[in-house]
Parts: sequence; C-alpha cells; structure tokens
Amino acid sequence: MSERHTDRMRVLRAKLAELGERDRNYNIRGARYHRYQSLPAELDDVRTAEARTGYSLPDQYRDWLLEVGYGAGPDWGLLPLVAERHLQIQMSGTTTLHKQPMIFDLSAEDRPYPIGEIADISELTPEDCADRIKRDQTFVTAQSAKGLLAICEADYGSFDAIVAAGPMRGAIVHWLFDLGAMVYPETCGAGFWFGSLDYFTWMETWLDRSLDSLQSKTKPPRW
Repeated sequence: MSERHTDRMRVLRAKLAELGERDRNYNIRGARYHRYQSLPAELDDVRTAEARTGYSLPDQYRDWLLEVGYGAGPDWGLLPLVAERHLQIQMSGTTTLHKQPMIFDLSAEDRPYPIGEIADISELTPEDCADRIKRDQTFVTAQSAKGLLAICEADYGSFDAIVAAGPMRGAIVHWLFDLGAMVYPETCGAGFWFGSLDYFTWMETWLDRSLDSLQSKTKPPRW
C-alpha cells in the first residue's frame, strides 16, 4: 500500500469510528444493516473475487477491503467478496431476514436495453464527467453495465458500483436497472449517476455528510 493511501485511510478509519460512536441508534440510512462493523478480507478472498468477476479490483477499494473490510459503508453497506451474507435486521420490534449478495459484475444482469446515450461506461473519460457536472447532467443512460462491479447495496434494484475497466477505472457510480420499466416498458433502459472519481472520496463524502446530519439532525443526502 502506498504511503498516500495509508495516510488517507487513517483519516477515513477515524471518521468511521466517530460515526459509529455517535450513531448508536443507527439513525443513518442503512446503519441497521451493517451496524458500523467491518470484516477485513483475506488476500485469497480478493483473488477469488477477482477471478470470479473477471476484473482486478481498483487499488483504493482493494486496500480498503484488506485493511478495513466489507460491511460498514454507504447505503446498506459494502458487499462481501466470496459468500452471501444473511443478516437479521431489528426494526419496529420485528426481525427481518435479509440476504446480501457478493460483489458481482453488473453486466451479468444486462437485458436488451433499447435506449442509452452510451454503450457502456468505457466510452466516458474523467474529462467527460467534469463537463457533465458543470452542465448539471450527472445522469447517463447506458445500454450495458459492462465494466461495473456492484460493491454496495442500495435499494429498489440499485447498487453503488466501482468502475473496474476503462478510462474511468476506480470511479464510483450509482447504477439503476430498468428505468421506467413499469411506466414505459417499450423504452425501458438502465443508467447511472456519477458518484465520485475515486473510492476514498466517495467514502469520505458519505462519512462527512453522515456526521454533519447527526450534528444538524437532518437526513443525509445520497451523495
């Protein structure tokens, strides 16, 4: 691990510990699922996941898994690497069972999407993203999720994903399946919002916004 990664991770781990200490009632979205607990991955687990998905994991995400682990993170938490997790969630006096998938190649769920500004994320560059952000056009429809690994569970059939190949490798996006399928099935598609150009910034944005929301007692935004 590079010295720069070590320093950055030290800051992120401190913020994660602070968030877990301050949010003992699990008021932050998804906290009841991961409870701010992380399980460090073994190197063999990382290699197994890479062999299964066909992608090498980007450096920042890989370092985080080895040093901190999967579990605590945005939304319902970071997905495990080599086996599904079965979680028991206590809500409103009842226990709900939840099955959390392993990280997976989102293109495995591809369907014939008839619409899409781009074929897949390999057509975009960081410069394209910066330009779209300036124009407030951060959502992109795509014909395929090729190059995206689901690493974090969200809701309503959506996942936070890391770009595993191409010019945007290491960036984070929020992927949605079947946009408008229930309303306009003949033109349904899929697409993503830009999250961050790197994993550490994505994680720190979630930590900072969550800590701020506890301070102000407001609901943190998704990004």
